[in-house]
Amino acid sequence: MKQLKLFLIIVILSNTKTNAQNRSGHSWLFGLGRGMEAIFTDTSMPPIHIKYPNPPNYFWQGHSNICDSATGRLLFSCNGMLLYDSNGVIMENGDSLVPTEAYIHNPFPNAMHTQNSLILPKGSSGHYYVFIATVSDSLYNAIWAPQLGDRAPFDLLMYNLVDINANGGLGKVLEKNKVLLKNVELHKIRMQACRHHNGRDWWLLKQGRYGTNEMYRFLVRPDTILGPFVQTFPNPKYSTWDLFGQMAFSPDGKKLAMVHCYQSELFIADFDRCSGELSNTKIVRIPYDSTTIPNPPPQETIDSIVAGVCFSPNNQFIYVSKWYNIYQYEWNQPDSSLAWYRVQHGPDTTYLHFQNFNSLHNGPDGRIYIGNTAGQFKQMSVIDHPYTKGAGA
Repeated sequence: MKQLKLFLIIVILSNTKTNAQNRSGHSWLFGLGRGMEAIFTDTSMPPIHIKYPNPPNYFWQGHSNICDSATGRLLFSCNGMLLYDSNGVIMENGDSLVPTEAYIHNPFPNAMHTQNSLILPKGSSGHYYVFIATVSDSLYNAIWAPQLGDRAPFDLLMYNLVDINANGGLGKVLEKNKVLLKNVELHKIRMQACRHHNGRDWWLLKQGRYGTNEMYRFLVRPDTILGPFVQTFPNPKYSTWDLFGQMAFSPDGKKLAMVHCYQSELFIADFDRCSGELSNTKIVRIPYDSTTIPNPPPQETIDSIVAGVCFSPNNQFIYVSKWYNIYQYEWNQPDSSLAWYRVQHGPDTTYLHFQNFNSLHNGPDGRIYIGNTAGQFKQMSVIDHPYTKGAGA
């Protein structure tokens, strides 16, 4: 693993699988303030340029974007509360995608939690679904505003319908704030999608209640959305500390992995792309690094925050990121002493410029890119050979 000097903050790919024929994820937006763009063209690391120079443009942890599947040209993006066209202007009818209290919670409306928004094609007509997890005004006023303990869940899953053909290709929101789930306790993190085995439809998964491992599943079709279908697993029982964490499918869509903030447990399950069901679940203890993170005293603490998870391009390895450690796990290796390898311990740059490892994302170039927690400097990290076991990664 090495450091890549880029203007990157948190890269959230739009959860659309990419290959040589499908370039839906070949442009990534990111950044706090100015909008930056990484464009993947071949197997080289992507060139970076300022896409939207005039702030504020918040493409933080909860954002997503999508490109034309044939050309890779950026079509539009979502910061979790607003929709932007390809010029970085709010799309027609693309504001206020969440209830009022959530919308005004930050000085500038943007989603701050990993995997808050997700974009999926609605068939091949140029229409797109934009899914957003958020909190209703009633729950916000009852729990969030008075800050009652550490329990601050979401309770809404909504979608919007975009026609990218409108306004000369800049797009328009045709249907807005459509409700899929309401009055149901949801985690603030972890929402992902996998293409159905039929190659047309999608399975959308969203993490449910605190104190459980409850999964809500929807079948997203061009003409309708079916569900929710619910599966609940005995473990892990995910806590209310849900500011960090991630859900990831393997590139072949046959497995799902999840991690959660302060819980050092990796959840792995088989995924059936026909039925959408999870099975053969496995809980793996993530290595506990007893050394302290390199903050100066008295802030020294154990590296306990689990931030991200990602499969290798060849489906063989699972990578797990903590704030100061990156691990590789060979999921089909029965000997646990041989299955884990620590790819990186501590900063891979100077302490002044290091901002903690965060979520993990497969790039179209075969590398895994690692988001950073803050984003005030020009650093990001990349795993060059994630399909290689051990030090070769």
